[in-house]
Amino acid sequence: MSRITNLSTVLPEVAADFERVIRASARPRLALLDQDHDPEVLEQIPDAAEWIDGDTGSQVLLLIGGNVTSMIAQWSNTGELAVECASALQTYVMDERNAPWPVLSGGAGVAEPNLREGTAQWTWNGGAVPFGHLSSVLP
Repeated sequence: MSRITNLSTVLPEVAADFERVIRASARPRLALLDQDHDPEVLEQIPDAAEWIDGDTGSQVLLLIGGNVTSMIAQWSNTGELAVECASALQTYVMDERNAPWPVLSGGAGVAEPNLREGTAQWTWNGGAVPFGHLSSVLP
């Protein structure tokens, strides 16, 4: 059955990295869509059926504020889903601020979400930190 859940429930590390930069009213949520839509899903995504992938019969969406982003990663692949969500959220934050984010301490540049050796992490030239620990490298 289709469902919507808070990002912090499914990917708490990703949610933790963004909690200080995304306003509360934007509430990042994930929607898992399939052919059976419950009323809550249809209330928040009236055109839910149009988002479903014809090959898999399902779809994962990231809902943030009034934005809906379709995810390529499957619900069951949490590492890839975490990186894809972090990337979409990073774009959202940069658009809201009209500036790069996250800018690292000491002029190290901007971190990017990546999957390295099966671990979702923020990477930059010469460094990396796992999701959930981004604040440790920010000014």
